[in-house]
Amino acid sequence: GSPVKQIRPLSDEEKAGLRYSANNYVKWKDEYLDQGNQTQP
Repeated sequence: GSPVKQIRPLSDEEKAGLRYSANNYVKWKDEYLDQGNQTQP
């Protein structure tokens, strides 16, 4: 893809939101994978 061109610096609140979102997706991934392990013999 194309590299991002920074228009303005992100605020601390925006950075925290991105961290929260990324961590949430990892949590969902882990929960999804754990569900798959429970259904396999």
